[in-house]
Amino acid sequence: MAVQVGERVPGAFAPTCSARHLPGFIDKAGEFLAKGVDQIVCVSVNDAFVMESWGKDRGAGDRVVLVADGSGSVTEAVWGKL
Repeated sequence: MAVQVGERVPGAFAPTCSARHLPGFIDKAGEFLAKGVDQIVCVSVNDAFVMESWGKDRGAGDRVVLVADGSGSVTEAVWGKL
């Protein structure tokens, strides 16, 4: 069974998301993986190009998978409305 840690953020490049949310998961990725987590996923209501740019800007590399949810439908289905 795959074990994933999911995070939703209000917006890529938003000050708090860029300074605290995503970097925290990037910095702690090794600890999560050592405890059996297979993948760390960050979902935001942005398009794929923005998410890719944000991941490069923040140095996510392969430690955190950034997922674009342009319509917000996945975010609402999994976590409810923002």
